Amino acid sequence: MFIDPPRSLYLLLMLAVIIAGGVAAKYQSRKSLLAFLGIAALLLALYLVDTFVESPREQATRRVQMMAQAAQAGDVDGFVAQTSQRYNANGRTRDSFRDGIPWHLIREHRPTVTTWNFSRDDFQELDNGDIEIGFEAKAEAPSGMMWKYARAQFTKEPDGTWRMKSIEFYNPATKQKEPLPGI
Repeated sequence: MFIDPPRSLYLLLMLAVIIAGGVAAKYQSRKSLLAFLGIAALLLALYLVDTFVESPREQATRRVQMMAQAAQAGDVDGFVAQTSQRYNANGRTRDSFRDGIPWHLIREHRPTVTTWNFSRDDFQELDNGDIEIGFEAKAEAPSGMMWKYARAQFTKEPDGTWRMKSIEFYNPATKQKEPLPGI
């Protein structure tokens, strides 16, 4: 809970700090001051843990964003580095990314790739220990635009990092699965 707390926990603790501070100012007793300092320390601890320790959801989100940046730059190695050795989606493996995705077209058209809407509601821990996140992705180039909803599974690698194991794309309007060519 402290590694990836909801914003409501911050709000609750800030409200408690304000109330405890008001009580401490009014009564000016040792007990009220200690209560205020204790709650303030808890808020500070929450902030420090949340800032310096990355949860699996946050790491998966960061990796998807790194993949989008790599795709936008036409960086094959940067893109593939975010995928697991065990990647397998639509019969494609990690190594087939180098040949399967039309990188020459990506480099030629230089699309702007954007990912967003990484909702906590679209995050889940799977029974096998993997995690799954949902998000929206869009690629825009002078030749057109493509917008998809995606669900990506991440697995914990032996080095302790989370990398993408598989991904599925959906039409955001119909919610029907629509695989992307090469992925």
